[in-house]
Amino acid sequence: MDNYLQPVDRRKHDRYPIKVGEDVLIDFKGDTIEGAPTVRDLSEGGLGFYAEGVKNDMTSKSLRIDLIFANHDVIFSSLLSQVVFCGAPARYGLKFLYLSDFEKRALRVFINKYCQ
Repeated sequence: MDNYLQPVDRRKHDRYPIKVGEDVLIDFKGDTIEGAPTVRDLSEGGLGFYAEGVKNDMTSKSLRIDLIFANHDVIFSSLLSQVVFCGAPARYGLKFLYLSDFEKRALRVFINKYCQ
């Protein structure tokens, strides 16, 4: 009964922090967010990021994103996703929608190489 006040983590996939020195950014298609938010952690089902200037109405909408390195090399292009979590300060969660088998495999390879 000690943990009754602890939040329940309902994520289906384990989260992996991005390695120090590996800056992974999100390029949102359209004008959803100003700048390029930095990915904090990644999983096979989505990612967590910090950002400023997020529009209040972006939750529950489908978005297309690119994941890129800070040197502008594209990791994944035009992934369909949805903002499913908004927290303070400026913390958000994205869920990947409808990943192909190839994208799932590529995401696992990326996680093994660039996440802790």
